[in-house]
Amino acid sequence: MHVICEIQLKAGKRDEYLQALAKCLPNILECDGCDFFYPLVDTAPNLDYTHATFPEPRKDFVTVIERWQKMADYNEYLQSSVKDEFGSLVHSLIESANIRVLSKPG
Repeated sequence: MHVICEIQLKAGKRDEYLQALAKCLPNILECDGCDFFYPLVDTAPNLDYTHATFPEPRKDFVTVIERWQKMADYNEYLQSSVKDEFGSLVHSLIESANIRVLSKPG
């Protein structure tokens, strides 16, 4: 299963958030069932493609793409001291977050 977290940060807090994540990432990746946990930031594409629109990059956003073996593994992470530690470092930096949990069809 995949998790996509779109995190809107308070103005000017993106670098601080990414530093906190870098500090906690080794422990997150050691959690049972965590295959990957990638932070990404918006990029201004220079593409010539007329069938879609590309919005302006959002400077105070981070998108995290995660993959977990099972829903139970993700739920265990959400209840863990690892998540608590990460949350304590970034909670004050976050304006809002949208989380989507996705799985393969069928």
